[in-house]
Amino acid sequence: MPVRIGWTGSDPRGIDHYVVAVSIDGGTYKTLASDLHANSLLTHISSGHDYRYRVRGVDTKGNGSSWNYSAIQRQRTFQDTSASVHYAGTRHTRSLTSVLGGTVHYSFSTGATAQLTFSGRAVSWISRESLDSGHAVILIDGHYVKTISLNGPVVSRVIEFGRTWTSTGTHTIKIKVQGTAGHPRVYHDAFLVLY
Repeated sequence: MPVRIGWTGSDPRGIDHYVVAVSIDGGTYKTLASDLHANSLLTHISSGHDYRYRVRGVDTKGNGSSWNYSAIQRQRTFQDTSASVHYAGTRHTRSLTSVLGGTVHYSFSTGATAQLTFSGRAVSWISRESLDSGHAVILIDGHYVKTISLNGPVVSRVIEFGRTWTSTGTHTIKIKVQGTAGHPRVYHDAFLVLY
């Protein structure tokens, strides 16, 4: 799951760059960036592990600040077969080695949905694109966010949508099949939640 970590910093002499490191499952910190000039870094985390980041600024004289640490971050994967994912409308299941967990749910029915209520601060939806796929409507907490086209060359494990919040809370993501002439199929592979 892609995550972006961010921070702020200031120094009377000016900050020249930042150093960012990560500890996985309480292990030794490993450097992700040693000469970063931005206030954020895009990285990835995997399900089943704990991640903690630290960052420090280095001023124009080469003096480094003390380390600042993030909260521990965890990611959980809700496969298409998870009891936490609730479906409405006609659904089918297909076994594919190219998708997460080896199976994927899909529907041809306009209005069919896949929904997950979770506690976290980020969520991503994983799908499969194909030439027989149509459009999916994304709703967060009951509100329309966007419509996504899944029609194209076959590719699996695609992060089609992601949303983050500044703090952990309870949210609901719903994927709704939008009828598309000739290309109605929408695949649901998994939801990824960061908490």
